[in-house]
Amino acid sequence: MAAQPPKIEPTLLESLATKGTTTLIVQFSPGTSGVLQALESRTFETREERLNAVNSDLRAHAAQYQATVVEFLENKKKEDGGAELSWESKWINNSLIIKNADLTIVNALANFEEIREIHENRVVAHILDEL
Repeated sequence: MAAQPPKIEPTLLESLATKGTTTLIVQFSPGTSGVLQALESRTFETREERLNAVNSDLRAHAAQYQATVVEFLENKKKEDGGAELSWESKWINNSLIIKNADLTIVNALANFEEIREIHENRVVAHILDEL
């Protein structure tokens, strides 16, 4: 097996070898700190105005940095004839949740410069049962 790019979490590859597909969390670079710092320097007359600016600026930032990856996913879904592949933007931290991704998709995503890291969305079940 060829060496994988460091942005792919090793346990993700193990999970894909077992399950075939999984749900990914794809983190983009840059993160949101630059947007939030720019907002700090602005003044707002009301709290609502500030919240609206945070919302719109973070959404615009995510749309900008996620655009080429979303386009890739849309094309991949069309090629596969409406396969189960789906995704959702998490603009609050500039990430994508991608469901039903396989190794081919993970390897393709690793080639995008704007992607910082790719890892599996792990579900932690029954935490409260242990308390």
